[in-house]
Amino acid sequence: MKKRNPDKIRFSIIQLTFWCSWCSFTSFAAMYFQDKGLTESQIGLAISLSTCGGIFGQFFWGFMCDRFRTIKKNFILANILIWLSVMSFLFIKTSFFIIIMMFALGFSQVPQPSILDTWILKKLPDNEEEYGHIRLWASAGYGVFALIFGWVINKFGFRTMFIAASFFIGTTLIFAFRSEDAYDSRNKVRLKESFKILFSNREYLFFIFICFTIGLAFRTTHLLLPLIMNNVKGNSGHLGFAYFIGLMAEIPVLILSKKFAKRFKALTLIAFSCVLFTVHFIILYLTQSPFMVIVSMVAQGLAFGNYLPVVRLFVYETAPEDLRTSAQTFQDAITSSLTAVIGSAAGGIIIQNYGVGTVLLIGIGLLVFSLSVIIFKIAVLHGNKNFR
Repeated sequence: MKKRNPDKIRFSIIQLTFWCSWCSFTSFAAMYFQDKGLTESQIGLAISLSTCGGIFGQFFWGFMCDRFRTIKKNFILANILIWLSVMSFLFIKTSFFIIIMMFALGFSQVPQPSILDTWILKKLPDNEEEYGHIRLWASAGYGVFALIFGWVINKFGFRTMFIAASFFIGTTLIFAFRSEDAYDSRNKVRLKESFKILFSNREYLFFIFICFTIGLAFRTTHLLLPLIMNNVKGNSGHLGFAYFIGLMAEIPVLILSKKFAKRFKALTLIAFSCVLFTVHFIILYLTQSPFMVIVSMVAQGLAFGNYLPVVRLFVYETAPEDLRTSAQTFQDAITSSLTAVIGSAAGGIIIQNYGVGTVLLIGIGLLVFSLSVIIFKIAVLHGNKNFR
């Protein structure tokens, strides 16, 4: 009988509770702020500054982990700061301070997925492909909770967000305390040399460029999904169900991610995600109802469920050992946080002035461009291989 891995069980629970805590407040924040009287432009700015704070946070928390050789302590501290930031929205009323606190929330919250994922990968030596099987609990937990919580908010009001966030952050902290750290503090740190190696790696830089253009498209739509849902007369219940469908669609691909990683090259898998993201955008562009927004999330979930393990494994395997956390957070800072800053701020303004369709057409253009570059790169690599 196969022995259960306690690390795998603990990290699966942490993935589930961390992402439920994210869902409790951040995923419904745009609707909460609309209820508070903020305009679409102000909401876009608040989300933009949250992800802008995330960019600074990515560099800060990633460096702190690698410099002081501890992921566990930094992850625990960050989750305490997340809770304090979320609870502050119970007391602040003006749009200015709401926007400022969203920056603080993003600084602490946005970097944690890449930090948690690096923690997991480091605790799975020679079994990194198991990452997808742990990460699927985040998708399952987030999806089921979003489905239920959209209805809870509709029935009991927005204050339930703060109760749920407190519960899930507390549970995350309990299991984080019980988990072992990832670093061997006896190893000498050579961060300067590792940074030089990382940023002279052309494969890594090309991968970051491709993921940036893809992220500029899908991150914009994901962050502004509440506004898109409102545009087709949907409510928080519809939004929760859309998140649920998208997250459930990730699970089968995450289960298969180990087989995909062994069979296909990273660029081939990223190209597949590009196609699925494009399908998602086309359905959203044509939709006139909440139902079709929900249907589009199937393609989005399949795309992201394939995309995330590919990115995590590629960066982990490419980065110098001393810099694996910083390499993941840098990747997230550029391809997720920076794209979200640009996309949410510009997207909110474009939706307000030109409509949802314009944002989606721009996204389709970015995805087609990314897919074309990937196909060209694969063709060149294949041609060079045949030439040799």
